[in-house]
Amino acid sequence: MSTDKTVAGYYDAWNRHDPEAIAEFFHKNANYSDPSAGKAVTPAALVEYAKTMFAAFPDYTLQISAISKVAENKYFVEYHILGANTGPLPDTPPSNKKVFVQAIDVIELEGGKIKAIRGFFDRLTMAEQLGWIQD
Repeated sequence: MSTDKTVAGYYDAWNRHDPEAIAEFFHKNANYSDPSAGKAVTPAALVEYAKTMFAAFPDYTLQISAISKVAENKYFVEYHILGANTGPLPDTPPSNKKVFVQAIDVIELEGGKIKAIRGFFDRLTMAEQLGWIQD
């Protein structure tokens, strides 16, 4: 699979709500991090994280606005996280509110598979949109 197809396929797997397919895009020893998942999450742990997100946000969608190849094996992906929180999150009941949060991922590839993803988004904005805190 070409590196461009790897990146596009990874986001497609998220939008299809297919945790196992998400993990298949990663090397066995790869890691994933974002403000909600934490640091250096393994592909196996990412499957569980995805399942949690899909249960909490049944309409969870990643709306891609740009994919930029910035080096031979590195991409920046700009997108928005969309969804309504109608299911529980760990220790948090559903808010029944929608989120629309800008995000960016830095993706490193090796041999056509994902070696690492570092995701960034504003947790404060998400918490405000979910009604967890007042702005």
